[in-house]
Amino acid sequence: KFLNRLLRSHPERYYDLFDCLRSNPEILDFENKKAFFRRSMYSNNPSYGRRDLVVQRGNELITAYHSLRRSSSLSSLYPRFMDEKGSGPGVTREFWERMGQEIVNPARGLFRFPTDAAGDPNLKEPMFFAEDLIPCSYKENGVHKEEDGVRVAAFAGRMVALAILANEMMPSLGVLSPVVFKILLGLKDDRSITYEDFEFIDSSLFKNWDWLMKSPVPDDLGLTFSVDGIQNGMLVSRRLNKLISPDEPVTDVTKASYVRLCAEDRIRLVHGKLLDFRNGFREAIGNEVDIFKPSELELLLCGYPTLDVDEWKRATVFTAFSELPEGFKDWFWEIVENDMFESDRVLLLQFATGRSRMGLTGAGWGFQINVMDLGQATLPTASTCFNLLKLSTYKSKQLLREKLFLAIRYGSGFEYS
Repeated sequence: KFLNRLLRSHPERYYDLFDCLRSNPEILDFENKKAFFRRSMYSNNPSYGRRDLVVQRGNELITAYHSLRRSSSLSSLYPRFMDEKGSGPGVTREFWERMGQEIVNPARGLFRFPTDAAGDPNLKEPMFFAEDLIPCSYKENGVHKEEDGVRVAAFAGRMVALAILANEMMPSLGVLSPVVFKILLGLKDDRSITYEDFEFIDSSLFKNWDWLMKSPVPDDLGLTFSVDGIQNGMLVSRRLNKLISPDEPVTDVTKASYVRLCAEDRIRLVHGKLLDFRNGFREAIGNEVDIFKPSELELLLCGYPTLDVDEWKRATVFTAFSELPEGFKDWFWEIVENDMFESDRVLLLQFATGRSRMGLTGAGWGFQINVMDLGQATLPTASTCFNLLKLSTYKSKQLLREKLFLAIRYGSGFEYS
């Protein structure tokens, strides 16, 4: 804590120290990482040059794509909207915000919500990459048109990087799965995503696979090494592995292979967009961004959301497994409301849920706090799949405050617990 305060108070004096800490970025808090990143990017690229860009309102992504896709140089964009006179910082800010909205617009075919049992989008879930076969659709002068979705994904990744380099925000990208931010940082790729990652990609699939992995396989389950999918508007069955018969039944012995192959099959469908979005981002921004954790990259790009503490309280179930000091529950909410900045509340939510927002729609969202006697020295932990924060029965409000701040500032939710 002392080191971070020192760096914040005189960043220019201790800039060389940042280089020494680069190999141990977990020592730095988020604000110091931002300062280091900005200074480093400016030092390496003092001027990107300026490029005028005219985009059509409502078609920002595709008109920018048509204008910039053949340009290989990094430029500081000076955007304005077609047939509008406005220009300047306000217009630039609006452009980047609308560009973010376009990138996650399901009609553009880059990202989508998982579907429920009826095939409808589940808006309570985070978005992940859409299948490679889905094109980028748009309208031009009332005429429906399409572009190759994989190529547009590469351009979109580049635009996300340019927004960060320009110190602009894309708040709408907060609906993306935490796995997407891991992919952008190179912590995950198409070959390293496992079925456990689907907790933040498609929770229904994850729950089904997790149940299968942890339960005996009934004889009449009827699962085989094949999956169903839509092709040319028709339901078709495809084999999961060319060396395994699609009629081979899933057993306790083979269920781990089945789940792994199912997860690989789902990722294979989005392979092109996943890699090209990541590559477009990485080519534009370089390796300096790796100083951030995935949750911090989301904050860098999307900004801090405003959390409604009263809504958070209403959504919380507080369960005690040991006798609590008098007022313990009140201590917790007093710390959240009075002792935490908005940024700290976001870090707390990320620590416990893996997300910086209280549910994507606000409906059906729940938060749990379990308290038990784990010792006074124990730090809080979390089970992000259950939106569960685990606390020990700390004997004082000051100790609870100290342990909470240590955990949320130097841990990171599902990566830490």
